[in-house]
Amino acid sequence: MEDEEKPGLKKSQAIGQNLDNLSIDELRDFVNNLRNEITRVELLIKEKTKAKTLADKFFK
Repeated sequence: MEDEEKPGLKKSQAIGQNLDNLSIDELRDFVNNLRNEITRVELLIKEKTKAKTLADKFFK
């Protein structure tokens, strides 16, 4: 199971890799995947910030 990739991501789309061999469409897909991941992480940060704020208020 560890060898399985996340849905939507291709082996050719690894952060920090050489992008010279990717086509324009692959580069666009890569950028879109990165944007989606940024959005996902930013939402998680907001959720965790809210939880931390509530915990801080509770324990003060």
